[in-house]
Parts: sequence; structure tokens; C-alpha cells
Amino acid sequence: MASTRTASQATPPAAVWLGGLGLLPFAALTAGTWIADAPLAASFVHAVAAYGAVILSFVGGAHWGFGSKGPGSAGLLAASVVPSLLGWVALLLPPVPGLLLLAAGFAAVLLVDRQAVSAALAPPWWMRLRLPLSLTVATLLLVAVAGVLAR
Repeated sequence: MASTRTASQATPPAAVWLGGLGLLPFAALTAGTWIADAPLAASFVHAVAAYGAVILSFVGGAHWGFGSKGPGSAGLLAASVVPSLLGWVALLLPPVPGLLLLAAGFAAVLLVDRQAVSAALAPPWWMRLRLPLSLTVATLLLVAVAGVLAR
């Protein structure tokens, strides 16, 4: 017998759509790092890094929200500021190390996501949303790195 998810377990369609649409700039900017001529490609690299830093910070903000839900979440609150710091440092680095730091940051936030779900601070559907989004973003950032190195 197939089980049905309760409303609190189902991933909200808006979260799926908005999360998916948020991947479009990563994909378009990463493509630009490969297909644009050298001066314009550098702008695409900067743009994908800047967008990555903003989105990584946004994910940290979600963790802050989860961490503010109750006692015993000081570790989650502390971890929630790390993505913003990683994004900032990534923008100060040369392109390849900056993009690599962002990719690692997106992979690392999955550990915090899992902690938030395990502590029942994030909704049960959170990992079903975050895992494919974060892995896709990290992959696209690595593809952008390859685009830089291919020049």
C-alpha cells in the first residue's frame, strides 16, 4: 500500500518552483563562462560568483530562521553565519579558488540542513528540496571552474 504524505511532509510546490527557477541564473551564467569571448567570459565568472555568494548567504539565513526556533540550537545559529562569510571571502579570491570555495560551501550546507531536519527545526521535506538544489549548484560552479581553466 502506497503511503501518502501529510501536508507538513509534502514539499510545497512554490518551494520547488522557486528553487528550480533559482537554478536558471547559475546555468545561464555558467554557460556564459564557456561560450563568451574572453573579456565577456570574465564578467560571467564574476556574475556567477556574486550570485553564488548571495544564494549561499540566503541559505544561511534559512538556517538562522531554523536556529531561532527554540533552545538548544546555538550551534545551528553559529553555523548559519558561516555561509555569508564563505560567500564574502569567495568574492575576494581569484576566480578559481573563489568558485571552488562556493561549491564547497553549497556542499557543506547540506550537513547543516540535515542537522536542522534531524533536530525537527526544519520541515520534514527540507532535504528533498535542498539536496538536489545544492548539488546542482555545486556542480554548475565546478563547470564554471572548468570553463575558466579551459581558457
